[in-house]
Amino acid sequence: MADFKEKSQTLKRRVKSAMVYPSVVISVAVLIVSFILYFIVPQFKKIFDDFGLDLPRMTKFLIAASDVLKKYYYLIPLVPALIVIFLKLMRRNRTTSYILDWVILRIPVAGQIAGKSTVARTMRTLGTLVQSGVPILEALNIVRDTAGNAVFERAFTRIYESIREGETIS
Repeated sequence: MADFKEKSQTLKRRVKSAMVYPSVVISVAVLIVSFILYFIVPQFKKIFDDFGLDLPRMTKFLIAASDVLKKYYYLIPLVPALIVIFLKLMRRNRTTSYILDWVILRIPVAGQIAGKSTVARTMRTLGTLVQSGVPILEALNIVRDTAGNAVFERAFTRIYESIREGETIS
């Protein structure tokens, strides 16, 4: 059990350190875009207004986004909080929880990290349980319940059913 806990803590530290880079890149990108929308685009708006020409839709959208940011800048910190609350509410439903987990696994860098982390954690748990003498079907039930990802839970359910019907684990 001590070895299991140590390996679990090591895995958590590795996942956290792997998520630092994407988090920093996304944060810097958001700051740069916000700076551009708040300070740079209004300057171009003045120039475009002097031309008096009809602007392309994308340019109009960019100017509108800049106007919204300048007008409602104080609401910007609320957006991440509202997103977190919305995602927590969606997690309560099995279908939307499955969809969210599926989407998370498809995110380019973070999805790979999340998937590999789940596989590593569940396989380590499965190995510990089987090595301790727990029957494979019972161990799969325990691993399924501790996966923490609806996509993997469904996969473990299929594996459980196939083994129960006499097929191989592969």
